[in-house]
Amino acid sequence: MPWVFKNFVSKRGNNEIRLWINRQSSPVRAKIDGRIRYLQGVDQLKYPYVEKWVGEKDLYEVRVVFGNVQYRSLGCYGPDREEFTLLIGAIEKGGKLEPRDAVATAKTRMKLIADGSHICDHFGRNRTSK
Repeated sequence: MPWVFKNFVSKRGNNEIRLWINRQSSPVRAKIDGRIRYLQGVDQLKYPYVEKWVGEKDLYEVRVVFGNVQYRSLGCYGPDREEFTLLIGAIEKGGKLEPRDAVATAKTRMKLIADGSHICDHFGRNRTSK
């Protein structure tokens, strides 16, 4: 597969993306994970499913719409080649994200994963940081 998706893991060892996904309804969980499975097999991560977050260097959104709700997983390329790390999950309403601090949180988390720590495979069992 061309892409490996990773999730941000907190200092406490919590897979923050999986926790966010698990708070959604069963059909939404299936749609988000289905989109990520699809993206693992594409050559390029691009619109309409992945798009650069406007105004932020190196920050992207994985886009999923279900039941007129826009689910956004903010993430970045890396830390290794052919990896994409999901940093925080959010919902977009009226052009704004909930939680409101999602972009700031993603930028902070991006720095933490640069050395390959604080990540786990999206579909793997590993839920602890390196």
